Amino acid sequence: MIKKPNSLTLMEKIDEAADNIKEIKSNVSNIKKQMETKVAILNTYFDVANATVESLTSNIKEKTREEDTIIFGLDLANNKKMMVGSYSAFGQTIHPRFTVMPDQMFNFISQDGPLFKDNAEVSFTVNGEKNYKYEYCNILKEESDDSKLDVFLPFETNVFTLSIETKPSNLIGNSACNMIEIAPYLPGTFDIDEIRIWTIEQYMAQDLLVPDKTITNPFLNVCAERIMLDQTYQIYKIEFDITLHMPSNVKNYFGLRHIYFYNAKMDKENSYVIMKIKKNGYIRSIGNNLTIKTPNETKNMLVEQYRYKSDTPATEFFMVYENDTLQGQIDPSVVVARNISEFYAKIPIFESINTFKIGDITLR
Repeated sequence: MIKKPNSLTLMEKIDEAADNIKEIKSNVSNIKKQMETKVAILNTYFDVANATVESLTSNIKEKTREEDTIIFGLDLANNKKMMVGSYSAFGQTIHPRFTVMPDQMFNFISQDGPLFKDNAEVSFTVNGEKNYKYEYCNILKEESDDSKLDVFLPFETNVFTLSIETKPSNLIGNSACNMIEIAPYLPGTFDIDEIRIWTIEQYMAQDLLVPDKTITNPFLNVCAERIMLDQTYQIYKIEFDITLHMPSNVKNYFGLRHIYFYNAKMDKENSYVIMKIKKNGYIRSIGNNLTIKTPNETKNMLVEQYRYKSDTPATEFFMVYENDTLQGQIDPSVVVARNISEFYAKIPIFESINTFKIGDITLR
């Protein structure tokens, strides 16, 4: 005998089916929204690429750029200049070696994968109007997090502020940060005009009128890079003033694959990189001046001045690198004693660097 369901059981089944249908519709809607976002990313990416291809062709060709300029992002990718040493790198930057994997403010990293701490609010402010959605927090999640969604937004204006505010009552671990890793969807299409940092100490004292730290040197044409802060901050809130400069006829879009906040332990005293510099002819002398570009600064100085501390090594030049040993040191601005068309530069790495240029290399 087959037991017939009573009306209560039948209604429960109907309600369960209705809930399942709603969940399916919600999942389909989310999938559709993510697909539309991915299409927008691809379309804008190709628009930007097409609009800048002529400039890229004329300005970044390997055969036309100066061989005595080290562009760490390019040279690390193609290994053209033989980068060996003790350092860490990401995107367009090289920086002191991590001694251990850095802790993150907003993610736990374990053998089972990343876990988002869900302890921050992310918002965008345009013309004084704050726009907050929970989904914006996805920019803080690890790339390998299965729950991560794309955040790629259109803007009516090209100027806005990105704000990330922690939840002090819900902090898991601490909010210590001395390095920011940023990875845009569209590298080179925006500047960070200013960064402002408020600390947990300010929050506890309710002294939030003026930020504890303001970085006014702009970060131009931001690409995938790591930004080293001048010290470790217990961050309550951080703001980024952003200006988009999309090519003409391309809509204003902004999105980050991720932005991570590290508490990193780095070996600033002993980090270095060895690069091979090759010239089309015999080298007469190597200049005594350098140009170093960091994410938000360009510095010109003498070779002996570029060092971490007064008692740590400066940049050094050598004729030969064999069996992991540098030989035949070359003094800057002194005539080279042998006929060589290439040499090796040992560069101390104590800050985040994009490019490193050795000036006035003369030929015989």
